[in-house]
Amino acid sequence: MDDLTMGMTLCENARLGKLEALEDLIRCGCDPSASDYDRRTPLHVAAAEGQKTIAQSLLDSGCQADARDRWGNTPQSEAERSGQNWPGTFWDSATREVPKARRKS
Repeated sequence: MDDLTMGMTLCENARLGKLEALEDLIRCGCDPSASDYDRRTPLHVAAAEGQKTIAQSLLDSGCQADARDRWGNTPQSEAERSGQNWPGTFWDSATREVPKARRKS
């Protein structure tokens, strides 16, 4: 699967709230920070759609919490823009150190 297809597939699963499918793709080697044609990661999409469980799983898988899409938006700014009232501590924990075994190079 090429990088764009990977990003689009992960983003679509994030949008639809398909946690098991998303986790299966990541276990099979998909990069949780892969992006679509607008450089939106699955975390951007999950945040914008209010998919908090998906967002947490992506963060636990090493998705970059500070990724910026083509308009300069971060996942946190997407959540705020779409009215998601997730506590600041959710995003604070997103900046924690990702274990090396789960970090994508």
